[in-house]
Amino acid sequence: MNYLHRCLFILSILVSVAGNVIGQKEIEDNQFNTSNTIFSFHLEDKWTYEARNHPLSLVKYQEYTIVDSIEWHGKNAWVIEPGLMDGKDYMYAENGKIYFWDEDMQDFQLNYDFNNDSIYYIRFLSLSSGNVDSIPVFVDSVVTKSINNAEHEIQYCRSTLAQGNIERPLEIIKGIGINYGGLRLPVFYIFDDLTNDKGRIRCYENETLQYNFTVVSCDSTWHILKTDDVAESSLVLYPNPVSDYIKITTFGDIKADSYSISDLNGNLLINKKTIEKSKIDVSTLNSGIFFLILMNDSKYVKISKFIKY
Repeated sequence: MNYLHRCLFILSILVSVAGNVIGQKEIEDNQFNTSNTIFSFHLEDKWTYEARNHPLSLVKYQEYTIVDSIEWHGKNAWVIEPGLMDGKDYMYAENGKIYFWDEDMQDFQLNYDFNNDSIYYIRFLSLSSGNVDSIPVFVDSVVTKSINNAEHEIQYCRSTLAQGNIERPLEIIKGIGINYGGLRLPVFYIFDDLTNDKGRIRCYENETLQYNFTVVSCDSTWHILKTDDVAESSLVLYPNPVSDYIKITTFGDIKADSYSISDLNGNLLINKKTIEKSKIDVSTLNSGIFFLILMNDSKYVKISKFIKY
């Protein structure tokens, strides 16, 4: 074999090896996205949300990162850290739907459905009755919005508790996720923990792009020193957990003249009671987790959870 033939032979081997490497990389990247073009996630994709214990204290950030991809209970799932099950969450995308693993029900449950333009249901295990129930999510509209000079479709919807008493505004960004509350849809029974609420999404990063949704950097931490520093309408319940009286402080454009209290199943325990001296008597409630619904002129304005001990 002369010199030219040897060079061509070596070149053909290198091309073949490179093709196999590229092909393998494409398989790894697309392994869990073959049936879904709306949500194309990859290893090391990262979401950053605000995390706060109290609107007038330290505002931190919480990152969620795709760290692995495995077969989990019959589904090809992304492994996300941190999460609810031993520090991990398991998520997969299929036909415009996002599913998260539910440890209580030992099954994947729908988190949101971007293909639906009317109503869909999220199943959950009731903490009080032990029965499987469902929450309807109503889709109001889907609009196109520019985010960092890129056009994204956004699904505006609301979730309603089991008895239809409480509604929460939701905003789902196509290909990215929820704009408030963390990766899991922030319906009443799912919280990353009970004292450190996840707030707005700050950033979403994948292998080629970074979207910054706020004016602060993804990894910034700061103290709010005065009410003027609160950029959005905020509600403070203090103390929380509480044994008898809970004090209400509002900022921004929140105005409330009455309140209701609901349990985890959406049952109204106290309905449309007048707020007096910015505090509420919860001493008659049993121990547990409840929701305070603020209203103004009989219209819903804000909801927040509290723990009674």
